[in-house]
Amino acid sequence: MFGGSGFIGTKLVGELSNDGIGKITSVDLLLPRMKLPNVEFVIADIGEPIALKERPEIVFNLAAVSLALVKLVPLIVSVVSPATGPEVGEMEVTVSVAL
Repeated sequence: MFGGSGFIGTKLVGELSNDGIGKITSVDLLLPRMKLPNVEFVIADIGEPIALKERPEIVFNLAAVSLALVKLVPLIVSVVSPATGPEVGEMEVTVSVAL
């Protein structure tokens, strides 16, 4: 499970563990909130290659992009009118880009 130490991931890991689903691997940048006997916690960034001990049967992706990895970038956008065709003007907008 990617994102197994976040709010939703913690709940899902706990439920799967209690149901006796088998071995669970949780990959997250956050430290785990609880210790469970059949859960292996791997501290890693899913944006980088991760070496897992076994091939997973099911993958739950609950990971989010870290705010530390998002940059606000100013961008000039040309505004075009479909009625007249030529450019009407320009405006500056800010977009977020994952680095």
